[in-house]
Amino acid sequence: MPSLATKSAAAAERIGLPSPIDRLRPAPTARGECLISTESVVKTYGGQRPVLDDVCIAIHEGETVALVGANGAGKSTLLKTLVGLHDLDGGSVSIFGERFTSSPGRSQKAVIRSQIGFVFQNHGLVKRLTALSNVVHGKLGLPGGWRSGHHAIAPRSWRDEAMAALDALGLSDKALSRA
Repeated sequence: MPSLATKSAAAAERIGLPSPIDRLRPAPTARGECLISTESVVKTYGGQRPVLDDVCIAIHEGETVALVGANGAGKSTLLKTLVGLHDLDGGSVSIFGERFTSSPGRSQKAVIRSQIGFVFQNHGLVKRLTALSNVVHGKLGLPGGWRSGHHAIAPRSWRDEAMAALDALGLSDKALSRA
C-alpha cells in the first residue's frame, strides 16, 4: 500500500503541481551555512510502510521554515528524527555539525539538544506558570539551569532571549499570562 506521501506526490503530479516532497527541497541560498540537512531519510514503524521515505531537506542559517502537511504525513516523525528521539532506518541527518546515520551518540545528543528547543504536540507547559517562565524552562539543561524554574530568578540574558523568542512568534503580549 503506498504511503500518504506517495499518494500526495501522485495527486500533485496529476494536477500539475510540484510534489510535497519537492517543496521540502529549497532552492540554493546564499543566506548562510546549512544548519540542518537530511539525505534520503527513511523511517518506518514496525517494518510497515515508510512514514518518511527518501526525505531530503536543507535549512540554512537565517531561514524560517514551516512544516505543513496532513495528519499522519510524518511531520512529527521528521522533527523527532532530526533531534535523535527516533532512530533512522536509512539515510543521514546533519544538524548543527553533528552527522548521524542511525541514532546520534550520547555526546552528539548533548550538542544537538543544547542548541534546539522542541515543543511537543501536547505542549508540556506548566499551566500555573507564565508563558515567559515556560520558555525560560528551555534552559534547564544548562549550567545553573535550576534558575530556569521561574523567570523571576533566571538570569537577565535568559529572560531577554525568552522574550525575543515570544516576540518572534507574536506572543510577547502573552509573556506574563498563565500558560
